[in-house]
Amino acid sequence: LIKEEGKLRKKIFDTKTKLVLGKLKNTAQISILRKELARLKTIIRQKAEEEVKEKKKKAKKATK
Repeated sequence: LIKEEGKLRKKIFDTKTKLVLGKLKNTAQISILRKELARLKTIIRQKAEEEVKEKKKKAKKATK
């Protein structure tokens, strides 16, 4: 997922570059890509939180 995030960031950068150069026909593409990036970052954050919760549960069981 982290690799996908990097690819998406590069795609956003390239799209913004095209906009500045006047080669971008669909300007809505930038906002669509930004929303995709936000969704991806949310998924990454949720998975990280799940891992932390699992580690805490295992630590509690080990101390009992």
